[in-house]
Amino acid sequence: IALIYQTTDNVWEAMLTPMDNETRAGSRLFLAKERLELILQGTRLGMWDWNPQTNEVHFDQRWAEMLGYDINEIEMHLDTWQKNVHPDDLEQCFADIQAHMNGETAYYENVHRMRHKDGHWVYILDRGKIVDWNADGLPIRFTGTHTDITAQKKLEIQAEQASQAKTIFLANVSHELRTPIHGMLGMVELLNRGNLDAEQSKYLAHISESGRSLLSLVNDLLEFSRVEARDLTLSDGDFGIDDFVSTLRQQFEPQFGERGLSFSVEVSPHMPGEIRCDELRLKQVISNLLVNALKYTEHGSVRLRIFPVSSFHPSPGLLVEVEDSGRGIRSENIQRIFESFVQEEFAGKPGQGGVGLGLSISKALVERMGGQLEILSDIGKGTIARFSIPVKNGQASKEQKEPSDLWFAENSFGILLVEDTPLNQLLMERFLRFIGLDCETVSSGTDCLERVGRGGIDLVLLDLGLPDHSGLHVAGEIRSNSVHQPYIVAVTADAFEDTRSKCQEAGINDFLPKPFDLEQLSACIGKFVEHSKSVQASAAIDA
Repeated sequence: IALIYQTTDNVWEAMLTPMDNETRAGSRLFLAKERLELILQGTRLGMWDWNPQTNEVHFDQRWAEMLGYDINEIEMHLDTWQKNVHPDDLEQCFADIQAHMNGETAYYENVHRMRHKDGHWVYILDRGKIVDWNADGLPIRFTGTHTDITAQKKLEIQAEQASQAKTIFLANVSHELRTPIHGMLGMVELLNRGNLDAEQSKYLAHISESGRSLLSLVNDLLEFSRVEARDLTLSDGDFGIDDFVSTLRQQFEPQFGERGLSFSVEVSPHMPGEIRCDELRLKQVISNLLVNALKYTEHGSVRLRIFPVSSFHPSPGLLVEVEDSGRGIRSENIQRIFESFVQEEFAGKPGQGGVGLGLSISKALVERMGGQLEILSDIGKGTIARFSIPVKNGQASKEQKEPSDLWFAENSFGILLVEDTPLNQLLMERFLRFIGLDCETVSSGTDCLERVGRGGIDLVLLDLGLPDHSGLHVAGEIRSNSVHQPYIVAVTADAFEDTRSKCQEAGINDFLPKPFDLEQLSACIGKFVEHSKSVQASAAIDA
């Protein structure tokens, strides 16, 4: 394209050369025109030449052919182009043209649709440049090319549609699996809070472990769909490194202990007490690496090390290493294990559980956080998984987190549960009863709207996947048409980030993804109670 602009400039320059150099100018003009014609023929580009002051345009034969016309069928005016551009694309075309005229861009470039003579739309890559100005500094020659990219664009659209279809499929599978898992784990939690003998507790522990393994797999599929859709989002916040490490210890020490493995955590004394980054994503990556170490280490130890690094100057960084004494990975297979759905095999033995997504997801998360993940290993020498990411120094929280109190002493507010699945209705009713609360239950969006309309409902626990209306529609109807405005919590097995955004747009106050436990439910209702107190205080001040 730059060569075409240069050649066009040469043609224009030759035409303006003084007459005393007529022979040399004529020769240069002939060669430049010949060169330009060869380029246009070889690249199948259509050419246009526009005077922005008169709106006269010269189109060539190839430009006309892209739209199914002969050059004699079109007028040499800007309207010829403008009336054939898709109405939805025209505004951005002019914005890009104006940006180049204002000197904001070195070239004009835009992709838009143009109507073909037979009625279908052609995707055009439109590029151009101002090559001459008048004495007042106004552009009088704007020249460029059209490229038909319809075939490439269709392939791009098909690929995007396939990716979206896969994402929707995985989201639906995730939703359908998380719903029964929620019921199973919830019932296990209720039973565990009762009076059980040792053998019953052991059985429930096995059920719980199996349920959480299944949930881990579902979460991997959900996260993989986000990776595929390039929809990984980060949410930075301040947190204490000691509390962070303590949580990891509580989660993994029992698992390593059951396998007879030593598990140690080493945190550098030079680490700041508080750091700022995405705590959940960081924990997810470290957890994936520890799970891999647990999976492939039969004897010995696993060690987690966390150090500060200065390679991200001027921002501080965090270096994390997970080292195990396991069987190791063949050096030639290290890059391969980062591929999706790939597991390393040891001496002919397949990987133990999972579907081979953990490292692929971890690599994507680390790179999204601005770092790199590497694996150092060889057969018989164990493995070191190492990554570093930039972080910021956090500010120590002034508020001390108090232990969560599950019990609500007073049930002075009306709760409406909107849930169509009988098992989850039963579970939610039992959960609420356990923390001292009662509720009314309906199973459809229509019944929810009717009940809220009669008043007396302060809190709605709203499932988003209702049989007659989506929960988002129901929430929107309540916010738009109901005299009574309750606090609404979306209770859903759809844990996608864009679902949270849609909930906020619909006026939903909070989001509780399934599966959740009693403590998470209690904390959610606690936020509603605090919100109610704040509203009542504001009303008292206004009065």
